[in-house]
Amino acid sequence: MAAVSLYRPQFLVTTLHHYRGLATKPNDDDVLLRVKVEPIKRHNESLDRKRARLVYQSRKRGILETDLLLGGFAAKYLKEMTPEELAEYDSLLDELDWDIYYWATKNFETSPIPEKWKSSRIMKKLQVYAQNREKQILRNHRSLEMSGKPPVHRLPPLPRLKVKKPIIRQEANKCLVLMSNLLQCWSSNGHMNPVCDNLAKELKFCTAESSMSKGNKEQKSNINYHAARLYDRVGGKPHD
Repeated sequence: MAAVSLYRPQFLVTTLHHYRGLATKPNDDDVLLRVKVEPIKRHNESLDRKRARLVYQSRKRGILETDLLLGGFAAKYLKEMTPEELAEYDSLLDELDWDIYYWATKNFETSPIPEKWKSSRIMKKLQVYAQNREKQILRNHRSLEMSGKPPVHRLPPLPRLKVKKPIIRQEANKCLVLMSNLLQCWSSNGHMNPVCDNLAKELKFCTAESSMSKGNKEQKSNINYHAARLYDRVGGKPHD
């Protein structure tokens, strides 16, 4: 029994030794990261099928930053691309994820951009998109479309207040409906558009000029508080 208790499986030590030896070889990690898989050659692929494939490939990169960047870019521009642009974008997706991200964000010190992509129209468009001049919130477009409806963005519920005057309750409910419609409009587009802007103007009028201004101050204060939070979420107050 004593002999058995002192037994140690030597092959584990050897395995660990060899594993550590492989892991400490210089430049091994860099070599492994630079390996590229030969892209699949596709023949007689229809444009609709190619667009669907490119949408999937844009969103399933495996790195969150690239997923969000390319997923949003594909959602915005893929439907308008010509066959030539689709082929160019298809070729770009064959590049390594971090290279695409660094090229798009113009971090050329980390990953120098090849001559092939310096004059690329698709790359220039992607670089402009990566600047996010409209200050949009990057999000997972795949989950949005798979659900078949806009993502739910919930505001904290208003407290139930005892409002005696029916007209004040009616105005309060009207403002809440406008909030819901504005939030749904913004969620489905990812940014403000003319329809959303009109809803925001109506909401601004509802919270400022309606009969609530002469009614329950606590109710009006809570409505305005939630409206202000909604304005911040959709990117600022509506235009006058």
